[in-house]
Amino acid sequence: MKVTSTWIKECLRRTMLSDRQVVEALERAGMEIEQFITSTEIDKRVVTALVKKVVQHPGADRLKLVEVETNEGKYGVVCGAPNVREGMRVAFAQVGAVLPDGERIAKAKLRGEYSEGMLCSEQELGLGQNHDGLLELPPTAGLGEPVSSLYPAESVIDLKTPANRWDVQSVYGLAREVAAMTDSTLLPLTPPLVEFADASGVLAAKPEAARYMVAKVRVRQTAGSPLSVAARLRAAGVRSIGPVVDVTNYVLLETGQPLHAFDAAKVKLPIVVRRARAGEELVTLDGVRRTLSEADLVIADGSGPIALAGLMGGQSTEVSGETEEILLEAAVFDGATVRKMAQRHGLRTEASARFERALPVVLPPLGLARAVELLGEVAEGQLVHTYEAPYAHPSTWNIALAVPKLVRTVGFGITHKEAVAALARLGIEAKVKGEVIEVAEVPWWRPDLREPADLVEEIVRVMGYERVPSTIPSWRPRRIEFDRQRTWRRRIRDTLWAAGGFEVMTYSFVSAHQLERLGLDLGEHLKLKNPLSSEQAYLRSSLLPSHLTTLERNRMYAKAVTFYEISKVFLKRSAGDQPDEPERLAVTVLDPERAYAVAKGLLDALGDALNVDVVVRPAQHAAYVNGRFGEVLVGDKVVGGIGQLLPSHLRALKLDGEVAHLELDLGPLVAASGTRAYVAPGVFPATTRDIALVVPREVSWQAVREAAAGWELTFVGDYYGEGLPPGHKGMTIRVRLALPDRTPTESDATQLEEAVLARLRHKVGAQRRG
Repeated sequence: MKVTSTWIKECLRRTMLSDRQVVEALERAGMEIEQFITSTEIDKRVVTALVKKVVQHPGADRLKLVEVETNEGKYGVVCGAPNVREGMRVAFAQVGAVLPDGERIAKAKLRGEYSEGMLCSEQELGLGQNHDGLLELPPTAGLGEPVSSLYPAESVIDLKTPANRWDVQSVYGLAREVAAMTDSTLLPLTPPLVEFADASGVLAAKPEAARYMVAKVRVRQTAGSPLSVAARLRAAGVRSIGPVVDVTNYVLLETGQPLHAFDAAKVKLPIVVRRARAGEELVTLDGVRRTLSEADLVIADGSGPIALAGLMGGQSTEVSGETEEILLEAAVFDGATVRKMAQRHGLRTEASARFERALPVVLPPLGLARAVELLGEVAEGQLVHTYEAPYAHPSTWNIALAVPKLVRTVGFGITHKEAVAALARLGIEAKVKGEVIEVAEVPWWRPDLREPADLVEEIVRVMGYERVPSTIPSWRPRRIEFDRQRTWRRRIRDTLWAAGGFEVMTYSFVSAHQLERLGLDLGEHLKLKNPLSSEQAYLRSSLLPSHLTTLERNRMYAKAVTFYEISKVFLKRSAGDQPDEPERLAVTVLDPERAYAVAKGLLDALGDALNVDVVVRPAQHAAYVNGRFGEVLVGDKVVGGIGQLLPSHLRALKLDGEVAHLELDLGPLVAASGTRAYVAPGVFPATTRDIALVVPREVSWQAVREAAAGWELTFVGDYYGEGLPPGHKGMTIRVRLALPDRTPTESDATQLEEAVLARLRHKVGAQRRG
């Protein structure tokens, strides 16, 4: 919201606050100041001039020769503005004038013709962003009068307001906050009250609105809006259109009450607020033909819908310069309905932004009366009648705050008198009864105040957050629970970091494309009702899709990389049940030709760090190379998988080399971990022997290791070349041979080696390869 500081200060009695003090007061009140714009006063040599003659430039199609007149004489100017015409009053920058952007005006020769100054646009004078044509001044502006007297310098405050505070979406509400923070006096907003006439024949009974009223006003639009009104609207980012529309926008900004004006001659009474019928259409003021549904709330007359309630009016009843009578609408519509309509039609307006915050039913009469008052000033408005449909009167409520609780919450000493005075500065009347501060009736403009804690916040806001001491509250937990996985998580991170891995953190949301390219079933994944984008529509059941996206985005930076992540996944359960959220460890390796070997080495390193015996059992998976995927077991429980991605996936991601992925459930892995018992090393030296075996192709290294339980074996490599029986492969292992009472001799080592071979021959059918 944008507002001038002068407008705020006009709502306060005899204030001497500077613009900077107003900004600081709003910040203390909890408003987020996005920008504070201090305008520069327009040079006194920029004056009002009357266009006397306009002719085409003889040497340029887009330029015109313009003769202008001031109180000092006539001047010739070369101008390219499309809207320049005889009889209009313009801002004329004389020779020597300096514009807000620093440009100094000098006599110049343009295409052979002299220009004795410059005719200015709104943007060139720093009054707005419009640069499409000249700024047209009102007919009442005197010739030679400095434009700065028409448009005095004003500071504009651009701020964000809390979502639960409709009242600070208005100038008067902001002024109330400034008054409270600076101990100033807020001037009452008391326009002359309007009297209501019989609404039969004008309004249909029981509208779908918390409150609905219409005033019939006779207007004369002989001139534009006063400069003061137009300037404030412009500062707020609202274009000045005409007296009637400008008044509705002005009152919206001033009081927070949205209004809409219908041309009374174009409305077929009676007016009704109802749900749209499926298939009805409405051309709104922006020229868009909108097809309505039964979820839309509309204002309708005898011809059908004439406005989208709380959003925008229709073209069929639009106010024009010839309008003589208007029907001025003030209402309170359901906030949720207006918000959904705005989303459905992609149409969010200043009015809908306020209706969405649930306006109180006390506000429409105030906004309507203020608009009637202003129309009398700017358009010779005369109130004919005011009509109101039946409505439910607002409920009231009280709040009681115990003073000991207040002191305990804020953390510093505060008296009853100070607390009551702080609330009074916000217009909240409170009384003290014993040790309790009672607010008998919460003001209608603060529906957000519901609990005692809300009063505490208001008191602290006024007294100043700087008074709250920075102390650690006294707290003693009832039960202490230690995170027993924390130590193991740290050990996992240390192990992977030492191996050259980088930790990443990815979003839990993935797209349908990320899942489908891995052959994953979308039906097995949870879909978000309102995703931020189509790229974040599903909750992941594996970390693999996120890791592949990370590789894809970083493919230009590294040809070999290892990264890991500890995060949760979401596994779908039966309808209506919350998903399972197991914590997973995932490691992804990109390497030109040995990614799978690196991943298996990291799995072994993790098993060693956690003192867990991990086993890889061959398995099949559609996303991995056949024979290069296995289930990871701890004991007899599957805790994850490890494998090498299919080359087709890498080509789709434009990746070179190999990619391997390891993913483990952290819970069972950590549960199986434990401290390692110390075993003293043998006193006598050991010896090692490399043994070349021939085993059936289906026999894995894991099976060989299990068969030789009790012996210390190390895998060296597999061989699939010539000289092997059909259906067999070669496997080389390294055996550590030791005796408890002496160093093994050559004969001892040979006997031990034969013992190992005998067991492998019996268990897996292994033979020595010659």
